[in-house]
Parts: sequence; structure tokens; C-alpha cells
Amino acid sequence: MLLAAIFILLAVAGSALWLATSNSGLVWLGSALSRLSADSISFEGLEGKLSRSVSVRRMRFSGENLLIVARDVQLDWEPGALRSGQLKIIALTAGEVEVVSSPSPEPATQPDNLELPLSLEVRKFEIGVLRVMREKGGAPFFRALDLATKLTSDGHIHQIPELRVMLDYGRLTASAQLKGEKPFPLEGYVTLAGISVPKAQQPAGTLTEKSEARISATLGGNLAQIDVKIEGQGAGLSGEGDAQLRPFAPFAVAGLRLSLSGLDPHVFSATAPQARLDLQADLNEKMAGQLEGTLTVKNSKPSALDTGGLPVLEARAAPVLSAELLQLHDLKLLLPGGGSIMGDVVWQLKQARGSADLRIRQVNLAGLDTRMRPTNVSGSLRLSGDEKSQQGILALHDRKLSADVHMTLADDVLTLEKVRLSHGQSLFTGQGRMELNGQREFDLGGSLRRFDISVFLQGPRTDLNATLKLTGELGSTGTPESSRKVSEPAGTAQFAIANSHVAEQPVSGNGRIEFAGLSRAKGGIELNFGTNRLLARGGYGRPGDQLQLELNAPALAQIGYGLGGSLMAKAIMGSSSASFIEKPLELPDISFYVTGKGIKLPNEHYLDNFTADGTLHGDAITLKILAADYRLQANPRLQQLSVEMGGSTSQHEIQVSAQLVDDQRLSLRGRGGLAKTGGQRRDAEWAGELMELSGSGRVPFSLKNTSPVQVGFNHASLGLSNIGIAGGTVQIREIDWSPERWSTKGHFSGIGLRPGAGGKKSEAAVESVAAAKTAKTAGANETEGADGRRRYEADRGAGHEALRLHGEWDISAGSQLKGFIDIEREGGDWILPDEPPLPLGLQVLKLSARATNGQLTAELTARGKRLGEANALVAMPLAKAVESGMHWTILQEAALSGHIFVNMQDISWTGPAIDNSIKTGGAIALQADVVGTFGKPRLEGKIQGDNLAVASLEHGVRLEQGKLAAHFNEKSLHMDILDFSAPHQSPPQDPLLRHLELAKGPGTLRASGVLDFTGERGSVEITANLVPLAQRPDRWIIASGSGNAMLEHNMLTLKGNLMANAGLLAQPTAGRPHLPDDVIIIGRDEPDGPQSERRGLRIDVKATLDLGERFYIHASGLEGRLAGQLHLRGEPGQKLRTVGTITAQDTKFEAYGQDLTVERGIVGFQGPIDDPALNVRAVRKGLAVVAGVEVTGSVRHPVIQLVSTPAVSDLEKLSWITLGRAPGGKADASLLLAAAGSILGGQSGGVTDKITRALGVDELSIRQAGSDPLTGQIGTIGKRLSKEAYISYEQGLAAATAGVTKLTYALTPKITLVARAGTDNAIDVLYSLSFD
Repeated sequence: MLLAAIFILLAVAGSALWLATSNSGLVWLGSALSRLSADSISFEGLEGKLSRSVSVRRMRFSGENLLIVARDVQLDWEPGALRSGQLKIIALTAGEVEVVSSPSPEPATQPDNLELPLSLEVRKFEIGVLRVMREKGGAPFFRALDLATKLTSDGHIHQIPELRVMLDYGRLTASAQLKGEKPFPLEGYVTLAGISVPKAQQPAGTLTEKSEARISATLGGNLAQIDVKIEGQGAGLSGEGDAQLRPFAPFAVAGLRLSLSGLDPHVFSATAPQARLDLQADLNEKMAGQLEGTLTVKNSKPSALDTGGLPVLEARAAPVLSAELLQLHDLKLLLPGGGSIMGDVVWQLKQARGSADLRIRQVNLAGLDTRMRPTNVSGSLRLSGDEKSQQGILALHDRKLSADVHMTLADDVLTLEKVRLSHGQSLFTGQGRMELNGQREFDLGGSLRRFDISVFLQGPRTDLNATLKLTGELGSTGTPESSRKVSEPAGTAQFAIANSHVAEQPVSGNGRIEFAGLSRAKGGIELNFGTNRLLARGGYGRPGDQLQLELNAPALAQIGYGLGGSLMAKAIMGSSSASFIEKPLELPDISFYVTGKGIKLPNEHYLDNFTADGTLHGDAITLKILAADYRLQANPRLQQLSVEMGGSTSQHEIQVSAQLVDDQRLSLRGRGGLAKTGGQRRDAEWAGELMELSGSGRVPFSLKNTSPVQVGFNHASLGLSNIGIAGGTVQIREIDWSPERWSTKGHFSGIGLRPGAGGKKSEAAVESVAAAKTAKTAGANETEGADGRRRYEADRGAGHEALRLHGEWDISAGSQLKGFIDIEREGGDWILPDEPPLPLGLQVLKLSARATNGQLTAELTARGKRLGEANALVAMPLAKAVESGMHWTILQEAALSGHIFVNMQDISWTGPAIDNSIKTGGAIALQADVVGTFGKPRLEGKIQGDNLAVASLEHGVRLEQGKLAAHFNEKSLHMDILDFSAPHQSPPQDPLLRHLELAKGPGTLRASGVLDFTGERGSVEITANLVPLAQRPDRWIIASGSGNAMLEHNMLTLKGNLMANAGLLAQPTAGRPHLPDDVIIIGRDEPDGPQSERRGLRIDVKATLDLGERFYIHASGLEGRLAGQLHLRGEPGQKLRTVGTITAQDTKFEAYGQDLTVERGIVGFQGPIDDPALNVRAVRKGLAVVAGVEVTGSVRHPVIQLVSTPAVSDLEKLSWITLGRAPGGKADASLLLAAAGSILGGQSGGVTDKITRALGVDELSIRQAGSDPLTGQIGTIGKRLSKEAYISYEQGLAAATAGVTKLTYALTPKITLVARAGTDNAIDVLYSLSFD
């Protein structure tokens, strides 16, 4: 007996040891619990040991009206603590918990005792995602993210020292203490914080200060009655209140007093409207279990519903609340525009009886929703009834609009007795009925007559005449106690449209569809819109069914709404399953073909060409998509796109190639298939691998390994990926996304950065080499390393080692955005474009960004030989963004804080960074605080510069010994001093400047003043004394003057007077080519016209330029002095105009070895500066005939003619100009023709044209055949004998020998015979080839 007892004890001890210390024992214990609980508790993926740590992939608990499913559960505990009467849990965490809880009809009762038999310590309790739903698969009515808390209890007093959780309404933190014996005294504190909102004034230099809207509550009392003190503060919210709660009473609220102002509901829920509410509530218990009082809400920022606002100015009522009654007495809603809704609402909960009588007065529907047309609607809404029958009547009307709705509910039948909506001739009528029990049969019908939707909504004008009829049954709902399957809706829908128009396009059609839920349907539809047509006929859902769809839309523009182009499509779908509801993952057989041309979509999307062709038959799938020339707002985005897929649904391959703008190409190849992990479509998941991802162009890249990819309905992930890019490597360790959270981490090294290599031709050549090398590298799966970096730098044309970066990132977003990005210089330097290239001398470059506790902080540190030292630190609050796929964003109004410090002892690198022709020098120091908002950042600080120098190599000007002292704040820049010395170079060695004397010493340039950053006002005074404007051999100008730049209400007014102390124009450079005004370059923005609206800064110029007394010209034979004044005037929206006159003083003109005296040299400006009027007369004096040249017209269209006194022929004028005598002999005629061709030959109707007409020939020309301008000239005279024959004679003008007679005869358009006689005797046969 004793041995048996010992054996039993040993067996029990061994079993207990096995259960506690082995994974197999843990799995057996989990199975035993499932069997004992009749599968109320079940476990999947049990691992670990009961004695220390347990993990469960999925745990399920079901009870009466309750279902809990937890995933990724981890338990760490100390079972040895049980010996001392303590349950000690180190950590209890779950990745995801779903709770399905049906409401219980039984009221909750207060417990008798809450004490525990053991003391309890839970050091860590966390749930990643918590969802609570009314029914399985339904939408959650409560959701929480990143719930984290601790629990302690000595068995008598229970404590939650800290609880943190992110709700849809904001971030909640709480702490509480509860005693376990009656009356259960309670103490606690709860805070709900909304998104961060910037303060109106942000102190400079702070990094962590931000403003949040917070509602805090202090809890007291006991479980029978909890006393709550409420306080609101932050981001414009302020106020206080108190409440009394009775959790176990029939009505939980025993009293409420609340006074809040500045409440924005959108701050606490991204789906709530934006508003600024002042809320006053005073509700007290007048009798047991019933609250009465007043409630008032005022909105100081009303806006329409479609803009995300709340279109209510004020709401007030006298509520009466209890477990049996909900009453709003004297309810009044005041709406924008003077409208109102007033009345009473009563609902008796126990008797299920209620009524509402609301009066509607002068409501503008456009104020409620801007998409509606403006109205002035008045009317009434009356609702009444009890549990058995209810009635409702809505009547609205204004000058033209009328709406009436009558409905009743009796004997479980809902009857829509009357629906009538009219506006002028537009009329909609309808009626219907539906049973609420049994199979829930329904019968609905309606008709449209001359119905114009545009009188109700913003949109195109319509004229619709149509009928609609819908009959059938919704199916039985079953009962909670019954397991009988719910039947599907079934019925028939019919419509007919005739004699209708939309946007002036004819519309017609008809259709009849018989349906059984979503799983089966059959029938036919025809719809015509202008010349566009849609056909659908057949059915699906039963084996053998076939549904055919055909779309022929050659003119999508007829539909409107920004559509355009043509679209043709055909599709056939065959049912492979009797019911898509029973087997939702069994896909139908599908084949389709779609083609489109010139497709335009709303918001200026354009696609020139598109085709798609695909089939799905059984498990086999093929797909091919081609697209070309995609543009967004006229900007090219995609040149070509190709997508191909083939294989089966469970294993297929996808290949994508795209050619973007600027010769960039992308290619992608992957394989995988659909995994059917559950019974619903949302359970399907695509799992596979990314085998190729590469790009060529400015920065080529390629994937170096095969990366795992998973994409599901609520989840997507990318596994380990190594990408070679820019001579380095990026390793993405993971990317994981779900609707509630996303995360990514990885690192990179050897990433090369370099400024662009220059012109398009060189860039294209470089990129083609880089693309070829990238493709070769990807194909061979090489390792980039140092060789890859050298190849990358060589491909980019680098003469220096490019700047290389390395870094890492780890970011996750859920209830909080947490993580970091670090980028740091690994080697190399930043090379500025110059001749030779200029390295910046970087030694340290580091960028670090951190996100934590709703705050983003970024710091940039740089140090280099030329750069000096620089440090910038900035912080800003983050905001939750439901509409963003990233979940978090930075609001434009988010407050900034931080500082910037820069100390550059050598700024010589800044000149080449701006332009290769600019050189700079000196030292700059800047200290500033970062303030303002993310949308409008501002700086406050000071800047100093010493020994500054700026030189323009193009103009030969140098400013040196500069000094800058300025301070600035968020509103303006105060330039205390900007002073430069301007040294002079020796003037050019020109006789005109022989006796020039200037003041000794260099010139000076000074500026000071104030500029307003807001664009409202500012003024800067500028003074120049003997400042060189140009110091080149061909242009040498020294000037003095003063001016003022004034900014007032976004208009910059420039005023000034500048006088040339001395100047010389030795040889003006040729003007740039100018396109005629009628030439339009496609793709270039047209210049703003005089009346066009200008955005941004407007400029008004009022300036005077005086050439002074020592401004000379010595160019193109012209030698003398220029004098005069120019007045520059430029008004906002107008081109710069110039008014004034420049005259030539004591000037001569040298031509053909002769000095012509300039009698009149006037250049007049009365408009654009680049086309002044000309009035110049230069003559040769001292002869019997005073002859010369006169130029009139304008610079763009000059008119040149010969003049003389007394008047003689043009040949004689030329002779007196060039020879100084009357013409005589053949040699004189040759020389005069050369002079005429040189001076006047390019002018239509000139001397050469007159001579040609006088001689009766077709050609009289002079051309240059050698380097000598006189001896190398050849004169040609020619006459066309017929359309095939042409005879000409050529003679050297300075030669004494005979010339050449040439006969040209065109045998065919391509064969020509040429015969020559004279100094050159020959016969040639020429064959002509033309190339485009």
C-alpha cells in the first residue's frame, strides 16, 4: 500500500514536472483545456514552457454573448511566486485582440466583493491592436492601438499606476486605484489629448514646447457613484465641468455641468467635422433617475459638410433624460444664412413610442453642402408612432422647389405612400412597400419627368424621362437562437430611359435584371449616352451562365466631367461555380479586351494610348497591358508602360517595364500566387517574390537578390532586399504595412552624390553607359563594393571622388510615429561645377531625424575646409492623418522651434555654386532661431560678414573689403550696413581717354535699410560712388548715383539716378538672336499680357540713366562722344519702357578709308529698350558734292538710303562717298557695285535692285571669293532665258582678265547640263540628290 502511494506520488510529481518544464507538456495541457471546456478555449501554435515563458500564435475564447480572439500572445511569469501567495507576471502581451460582444438585455449589478485571494503584480501588459465588435466580421465600434499598462494588487487594494492607449479620439492616459471591499472607494485621473496644434506665439529657442487640446478628468467617490471633475485646455480649448456617474443604476448619469469653449471635434476624431464650439450644459436630477436642464452649443466657425465642417451656428434645447425618456424640448438649430430648424423631440424608451415635430424655415441647402444649388426652403418634419405603428411626413418648399414624403409603418409593413420632388417642370414621384418579417418582400417604383438634376446639384443640365421598378424579397433574417442559414435577397429590377438629355447629349436605355443576392443574376442592359453605348446581356452564378459586356465610347467628352477621348471594351464572364457566395474564392472564367485613345480624366490626366487584354480560365491566367504618353497637367510623366502576366492563379509571373521622362527606364519582375487562407475574399493573400527591380537613367539601380513579398486585404510586406544604387548599396531589412500600423528598417552605404554633369547630350551618353553597366551587373549579380563606386564615378564623368553617404533607418507608425533616420558622410567630397572643378572640402556631414512622443526633431551638422562649420536643429509636432497612407503628417500650421549656426571663414565656393563667372571671398557668420510654422518658417537672428569680395569675370568688376552687419526676425531684415570697396583698373589705351582724370582711390558701394518678410513693406537705400559697372577692353564704365528700393503691400518700387563718370564702348558685342513675335514655342509658358493677373511680387521701376560728359564710343568706324539721358519706367504687369534720347557729339564715321562726319546722330527711346528709333546722318564734307548715308527707322527695322547735296543719282552718291569724285570707266563701276553691295545690298529696294531693273536682267550680285575684301570680289550678271535655260557672266572686279560665260540647262529635275566659256572652258553634267 505504501509502495502504491509512493508510486502515485512519484507519477503525479513526474507528470507535474513534465507539464511545467517541457513544450510537449504545455501542448498536452492546452489540448486538455480545450476538451474540458468543450472547445470554449482553444490554442494554436503553443510554444514554450509553463514554468517560465509561453507563446501562442492564436487563442480563442467563446462564451455567452462573448467571443475573444487573441493573436501573437506572449506570457512571461514567475510561477515560484505562487508559493508566497503572489501571482507575478513579468509580461503579458498580444499583437492583436478581437472582441465580439453582443449587448446583454440584463442590467449590470454591483458585485459584493472585489478582493483577490492572491496578491497580483503585472509589470507589463500590452495589446498592439484591440477591436470590439457587435458581430463577427462586422465593423468595430471601438478600436485601440498600443495599449500599455501595469497592474498591482495586494488583494485588497487594486492599482493601475499608468495606462496609455491610442484611441480614434486621441491619446488617452490614465491611472486609478480601487479598494476591493464595499463601497469600493475609487480614485483616478484620465486625460484625452487630441492632435498637436501650434501656439499663436512660440518662444524662440525651445524644442519641445507644443500645444495640444486636452480634456482631463479626476475621478473620485466609489463604484456606486463616481464623481468626475472635468477640465479642458490647450490649442484654444478651455473650460471645466463636473459629472456624477452611477454605473449600476438604470440611468448611468446623475448630473452634468459643463462649460467648454474653443472645442474642435476634428482634433479628437479625424472623421469628425471641423468647428469651434462653445458648449454649455447644466443638467441636474430633478427627480430620481431623471435629468433636466439646459444645453447650448455655439459654433464660431461654421462651414459646409462637404468641406469637412459643421453648418450650424447655434443649437439649444431643454433636455429631459432618463432610462425611460429622451426629450429635447424647445430644440432650436440656427443655420448660416438665417435658416433655422425648431421643434420638440420625444422618445419613450420603455413604451417604444415617440414623436418629433420640427419646423424648417428659410434653409439654404448650399450652405449645408456647397454641391447643392442655393435655396430658401421652408417646411416641416413630423414623426410619430409606437412599437406597432409609426408615421412620418416631410414637406419642404421654396419659390420653385417642392418636396413631399409620406411614410407609415404598421403591422410590420413599411409603406412609402408618397415621394414627390419637383422644381419647375422637373418631377420625381415614387412609392413602395416592404414587409419587415418573413421573407421581407418589397415593391418599389418611381418615375422621372423632365427632371433636371442641375437645379438641385452643381452639375450639367439634364432632361430625364425614366421609370424604375424594383420587386423581390430581402430574405429571412433568422433568429439569434436559430442556426438556420440566412437566405439571400432576390428580385427583379427594371428601368427605362427615353427622350432624355444630359449636357445636351441624347440619353436612352432600358434594362431588366433578375438577381439572387450577389451570387446569381441574369438579364440585359442597354444604355446610350450621345454616341457612346453600353451593352450587357446574359447572366452569371450558375454553371453554364455567360455574361457579355460591351462598351463602345468613341466620344467620352460627351459625358462631361472632364472626360475625353475614346474607349472600347469587350468582356465575357462565365460562371464556374453555382454560387459565388458559397465559394467566394472560386473566380469566374473571364476574357476581356480594352483599348483607348486620347483618354482624358478629371484633374488634367491624359493618356494617349491604352490597351489591355486578359483571360482567366479555370486556374490559368494571362494579362497584357500597354500604355503610352501619360501626362499630368500637360507635363509628361510616362512615355511607355508594359505589363505582362502569365501562369496560374496559384503560380504566375508578372513583368513590368516603363519608360519615364528624361530617358529613365524601370523594369520589375516577380512571381507568386494567390493563397486561399480563409473562406472569404478578404482572407486571400498574394505571396511571392520580387526577382528583378532595376532602373536606368540619371541614377541607375538594381535589385541584387530575390525578395519575398506578401500582399493581402489588410496586410502587405517586403522582406530582405539589397539594392545597388549610385555606386553603393541599400539594404531594406523589412517593410510591413497594415491599416493600423506600418514599419520599415534598413541601412545603406557607399551612396554617391554629385551635381549634374551638364548638357543633355553628355548626360544622355553618360546615362546610356550607366544603364548598360547596371544591366550587366544585375545579370551577373555582382557585388558593387569599391569597384562599383569607381564605375559609377567614371560613368558620371567625375574627376574627383564623389561624396559618399552611409546611414540607417528604423521607423514605425501606429498610435505613435517612432523611429529615426541617420545619414552620414562616408567619404569623398561635394564637387562644385567650375574650371577646374572645386571641391567643397567636406570633413563632416551628418543628418539625423528622430520621431518620438508626437514630436519630430532633425539636426544637420556639417564641417569642411571651405564650408567652415554649420549646425541646424529644428523640431515640430506631428499630427495624425487618417487620409494619409503614412498615418502621420506635419500640418502646415505646425509650430517650428530650433536654431541655426553657420561660421564660414571662406565663402569662395559660393560663387561657382551660383555661376561659373562669379568669384566670391570673405567670411560669413550666422546665428538664428527657427520660429514660425511648417508652412511659413521664419528665422530670428543676426548675420555678419567680413572682408567680403564679389567679382564678375564677365564684366571685369570686383567688389572687395566688404562688411555686412544685419539682424532679422520673423517679420523683417534690418540691414545695418553693407559696404564694399570697388577698385578701378586702368582705363583702356584709347586716344579718347587720353586726358581722362578720375578721383583717386577706389569707389564705394553702400546699402542699408529694412525689408519686411511678409511682403508688406520695406525700404533699402543704395549709394554708389565711382563704382565700375564694366572694366573690359571693349566696355569700360565708371558710374555714381543713389537709389531706393521700397516694398509696400507686395509692390517693389525701384527709384534711382545713375550718372556715368566716364565710359568707353570700344566694340559692342553682337546682340543675341531674336525670334519674331509671331513665333510660338510649344511647351513654353506664354508671357503674361498687359492685363494678366500677376501672382507674387509686383515691380514698379522709376530710374534715370545719365551718360554724363565723358562717355565715348569707338567701334565699327564710329568715334566720338555720346550724351543724353534715359528714363526707365516699368509698371506692374507691363514691359519695361524707356524714354529719352542719346545723341552723338563731335563724332566721325570711318568707312572705305574715308572719314564721314556725323551731322546728326540721334537714338530715341519711346518704348521697349531693345528697339529704339534711329535718326543718323553721316556725310563726306569738303567736296563739290557732299554725299553720305542716312539711317532711319528702328534697330530691328532700319531704313538706309544715300543722300547728297546737291541731289545726284545713287551711283554718283556712291562715287563721291568712296572715290571723292564723279564716276568714270568700268573699274569705277565695279568698285561702286562692291560698295553698294557692302553698304546697301542687304536692303530690299536698294541701289543694286534699281541697277538690276534698269539693265533688264534677273541677277546682279557681288560675292566674296577670297580673303581680300576688294581683290577677292566677283560680280555676276544673269538672265533667265526659259524655265530650263539660264545664262550668266562672272567677272572679278579687280582683275584685268576676261570673265566666264556660263549656260545652265535643266534636262530633268535631277539632271543639269552646265557649259562654261572664257577663262574656264568646260561642260559638266550634274546629278542632284536631296536629303531631308
